[in-house]
Amino acid sequence: MSIVSPRLGVIVVLAVLAANMAGCGDAPEATDSAAAELPARGEEPTWQPSDTRGLFDFVTSLAAERSRTAWVPPATPVAGTPAADLSYDRYRTIAFRDDRAIWGGDLPFEVRLDHPGGGVDTPVRVHLVSSDAARGVEFATDLFEYGGELDPGDFELPPDAGFAGFRVLGVMNRPDAVDEIVSFRGASYFRLLGPEHVYGLSARGVALGVAEPGPEEFPEFVEFWIDAPEPADTVLVIHALLDGPSLTGAYRFELVPGRADAVAAPDRPPRPTEMHVRTRLFARADVPRLGVAPLTSMYLHGTFDLGGASTGRPDAPGGARRDVRPRVHDSEGLLMETHAGEVIWRPLSNPGRVRVTSLLDRDPIGFGLAQATRDFSQYLDLEAAYDRRPSLWVDPAAAWGSGAVMLAEIPTATEFVDNVVAFWSPSDTLRAGDRSDWAYTLRTFDARPADTAGPGRVLRTRVASPGLPGQADPPPPHHFRVLVDFEGGALAEVSDAADVRAVVTSSTGRVTDIRVEALPGAGYRVTWILEGEPGVPADMRAHLERDRRNDGAGGPAGPSGILSETWSWLLDVPAAADPRTGAP
Repeated sequence: MSIVSPRLGVIVVLAVLAANMAGCGDAPEATDSAAAELPARGEEPTWQPSDTRGLFDFVTSLAAERSRTAWVPPATPVAGTPAADLSYDRYRTIAFRDDRAIWGGDLPFEVRLDHPGGGVDTPVRVHLVSSDAARGVEFATDLFEYGGELDPGDFELPPDAGFAGFRVLGVMNRPDAVDEIVSFRGASYFRLLGPEHVYGLSARGVALGVAEPGPEEFPEFVEFWIDAPEPADTVLVIHALLDGPSLTGAYRFELVPGRADAVAAPDRPPRPTEMHVRTRLFARADVPRLGVAPLTSMYLHGTFDLGGASTGRPDAPGGARRDVRPRVHDSEGLLMETHAGEVIWRPLSNPGRVRVTSLLDRDPIGFGLAQATRDFSQYLDLEAAYDRRPSLWVDPAAAWGSGAVMLAEIPTATEFVDNVVAFWSPSDTLRAGDRSDWAYTLRTFDARPADTAGPGRVLRTRVASPGLPGQADPPPPHHFRVLVDFEGGALAEVSDAADVRAVVTSSTGRVTDIRVEALPGAGYRVTWILEGEPGVPADMRAHLERDRRNDGAGGPAGPSGILSETWSWLLDVPAAADPRTGAP
């Protein structure tokens, strides 16, 4: 990605939704009567390598055929069995046996299947594709080791029961060991790992109805075909069939494992993990808002309240909540590069109500969710290792047209629930009977994508009252002091704060007292006061640029004069206090 072109700006559209909306964990539900009137599905054909059409075209035909028939909920052979009742801790004692691992050895990839159950009631079917056959894998208890007091005899299921999911392993962090690279498990979720990462945020095949008035719909990957690797392969190919009440889809994944320093060589340098995704979607019913390349994550607290002493936002209602860990989140910001080259950083938060914002664009360069803070001392969690959670970038493979990067933030009181979703929402509505094709690459990274260069990045954000503790005549509660620190990039070439100008705007209220000051060591701080409009959210933006009043040249940022990313954030300004009670 290139982010050195002049910015033209991005329009931000705000939608604040009621707190009683459906969250990220609601069950799938059909939303269009037209889908219910479709005929029943007949027996589906099978595919073998000798077939004249390729596997992706075959899966496409399955998806297209299903879209013309009524949705049939996936079979749930696990429901009502001991496997369905396994607690999280007991389920973790079941492991796929080392001696039954699929491939591995001299081959570059290894596949391990996940035991049915453990919260996944609709297992998936898995096929292994070689040059001469596509064979379905049957469930058997002798594929697994049962720890603790579990008795394998209690978990007998039909051979066609399927599996909760699967994991792909390969050499990534050490030359003498294999590590997990991707895990497919539950609905259309899958999680990627880059070098030295631990599991955190998830990607999804598709998102439907996120934070909308009706229930969110969760189409599911119901069937997978995994290509057997050859010894010299560097890519593993996986096909998947998606099915749900409103749409179906065919997917082709190309997994390219990352490579850490320890396994790098002159001809094989370190690299992130990549997943090249191609999909063909077919609508059973109208889809008002299609979510393409969705990313799902968790944010509890940290960015605005280092120390974990509040609810996660300076303006959120409720009492204090203490946590010995300064930060608890899988991701801390939405990163986007617009078609015009503007780089936007929007910090995540744990809002007091469901909130959705839109960053409008046409043919975006990309977007992602980032875990930018990589310092253990900022998290202090030895078990969760939040400082090692991956960030994930979405790189469109072609022009996506007009639409918006949507960000949904949902209130949560626990770190065990994903409450953040980001995705691309095309402007065109998907109608029943329509086909929609997409292609993109998912790429892991740490603080910022490796090829990001040019603007200084947002380092930290703080929002508080503009007054001082104990002040006799404090400012009104709808006034805020905002502090944003920037560092690196073009800012490193600026030696004097007098050469830097801050551009700060707000959709509502009034911005005053804008200041730019040099930070100790490197970087620059921007502060301002927002005199908010009581009860009206304020969508603020800020960036640094070369102050041309002091220098007629473009300076280190080039002709555009832009020195930093655009910081963007929505502040829920409290309502004015009732003069009779003092309450909002």
